[in-house]
Amino acid sequence: MSFRRKSWNGDFPAPTGRRPGLTGLASTGCTSTSAAAEAAGIVAAGGEKEALVREIAANLEAFKDPQTGDRVIQKAYVAKDVYSGAHVDAAPDIVLGFAPGYRISWKSPVGQIPAQIMETNTAKWSGDHMGAAENLPGIVLTNGPLKAESPALYDVTATILDVFGVDKPKDYVGGSIFRGET
Repeated sequence: MSFRRKSWNGDFPAPTGRRPGLTGLASTGCTSTSAAAEAAGIVAAGGEKEALVREIAANLEAFKDPQTGDRVIQKAYVAKDVYSGAHVDAAPDIVLGFAPGYRISWKSPVGQIPAQIMETNTAKWSGDHMGAAENLPGIVLTNGPLKAESPALYDVTATILDVFGVDKPKDYVGGSIFRGET
């Protein structure tokens, strides 16, 4: 795992008493090495996996940039705490919400493992969606009046379905921003 800061070498703390328990890190998500998910998984599904996921999330949130002392991950969202519905198991175990000024390395999303934990970003940042949700409120542009008081990202799908006259599946979260269903 490697992070970029806007303007170090170090070791990310592994879970206590265990080998690191991540099999994958995409742009903003981590997946644990659960025996239920992989034949060579290192933790049993259930309580052991839950404890490992929470420990990794806490370590991620505690990790600080050795150069600045700033937290790199503002919030490590545990999927089962923030998602609902029939497909929660398909989500990464942890979704990373980076602190302002940090993002995942440019190499990580394409499967490369950078040599350093921290590296300085030298490229332009534009349209980055890797920050913690609390830092990225979003913008809604529409040619009609909004009736929803606090629309959320999950309302977008429900709104599109509504505009096209398609009934929203029962397990969907959110509602049409034009009807105030959110």
